[in-house]
Amino acid sequence: MSGVKHWIWQEIDYPHFRCDTQKIEPLMHEISRKQGELSALSRFLGSAYLQENQLQTLVEEIFSSSAIEGEMLNRSSVKSSLRRQLGIDPVRHFTHRDRESSAVEIVMDATMHHDDPLTIETLYQNQRRYNQVSN
Repeated sequence: MSGVKHWIWQEIDYPHFRCDTQKIEPLMHEISRKQGELSALSRFLGSAYLQENQLQTLVEEIFSSSAIEGEMLNRSSVKSSLRRQLGIDPVRHFTHRDRESSAVEIVMDATMHHDDPLTIETLYQNQRRYNQVSN
């Protein structure tokens, strides 16, 4: 399969990956240094700037992920739903759920629970959550 792009689960040793620690170690040190720089920069910039940056990053993530699936979401609706989820805008009561708010809920849940194992049930729940408003 050389030269052909394929899924990670099609790798011969999946899911038992190997790496050359001598090649990775310098990269890990550089990442650690960059994390320190980022931490210092975040203290300098302040929480309002970081919150807006987080918002923009999540909007792009949700929008891009949905596009991969062939779903074209409304960018302003995604942003509005994210602002509510992040507590940037006052909480409002909605009787109507849309695809954008479902996509935001799924990404926020994955972000907040990134250490939890990904289970088939979680995948089914997310698919049901999204399909309830897509149909």
